[in-house]
Amino acid sequence: MSQNFGVLDLFVKWKNLMEKQNGRKINVLQFDHVGEYKDRFLQVGQNNGICIHFTIEKHGVTKEMNHSLLEKVWCLLFNT
Repeated sequence: MSQNFGVLDLFVKWKNLMEKQNGRKINVLQFDHVGEYKDRFLQVGQNNGICIHFTIEKHGVTKEMNHSLLEKVWCLLFNT
């Protein structure tokens, strides 16, 4: 089994589990970076009626913002 298929297979399993647990269909997914998986994710999205968005990370800004946000969340959780 190729690595691409493994990632895609895991995504489909996760999607099915989330939809079953929540009783709701996934309509939109957003990815920071998927590299060589982009075409395959677009195909899965198209086959399942999921709109897939890809963001472009510029000079680590997105990564740094996410890290700062996570730190704030952890502080809030720790203080509650």
